[in-house]
Amino acid sequence: MNTKDGGANLTRDKYWELLKNKDAICYQCPVCSYDNLLHAYIYQDYNGPHLCNKCKSQILINFKNCKLMGCPKLIPRCSIIKSTPKAILQDLNEAEMCFSFKAYKASVIMCRRALENVCIDKGATSNSLYNEIKELADQGLITKDTVNIFEEIRLFGNYGAHPSNDLLGKVTRSNSESVLEVTTHIIKHIYDVPGKISKLTSKRNTRH
Repeated sequence: MNTKDGGANLTRDKYWELLKNKDAICYQCPVCSYDNLLHAYIYQDYNGPHLCNKCKSQILINFKNCKLMGCPKLIPRCSIIKSTPKAILQDLNEAEMCFSFKAYKASVIMCRRALENVCIDKGATSNSLYNEIKELADQGLITKDTVNIFEEIRLFGNYGAHPSNDLLGKVTRSNSESVLEVTTHIIKHIYDVPGKISKLTSKRNTRH
């Protein structure tokens, strides 16, 4: 067992021994169903986020007197994004929910939809996501690297009239997780970062 929490390298007998002796408490991750073992001394009265030891999702847990209160809940990535239009956050939240229920294709499609809404919000007027991405690049709103990332997500989520026309059949859990993480990063970069830079600039200017 790790110095703080773990459970990854324990035998079944040792696992139950720790729980029986109340040296450890446990919760099951709602995303990957992994049993996370926590040191009772540290988490006996704890209400807050915990990083799942297996899938690395942020999980909201609540222990009181070593007893788990209610069901652990996934903390959506979009809950930490500020200053983002509601429609985009809704798409990202739905992508996160789809991922948590192992609907990986649906998660990728919702990420694509979120990015399309970003393009629309930023004034793109083209009739395809491919051209909308080019518009944002031409306006200097996204970098060349971001354009490449947009394009990868567009291709994964670009479903056609027939299943043979898209890449959704190749989507794995790992693919879906990567798309979700990158989509979240892009949205934070476009909406959150400029606001934070502006605040830092304002604070610096007030000191002069």
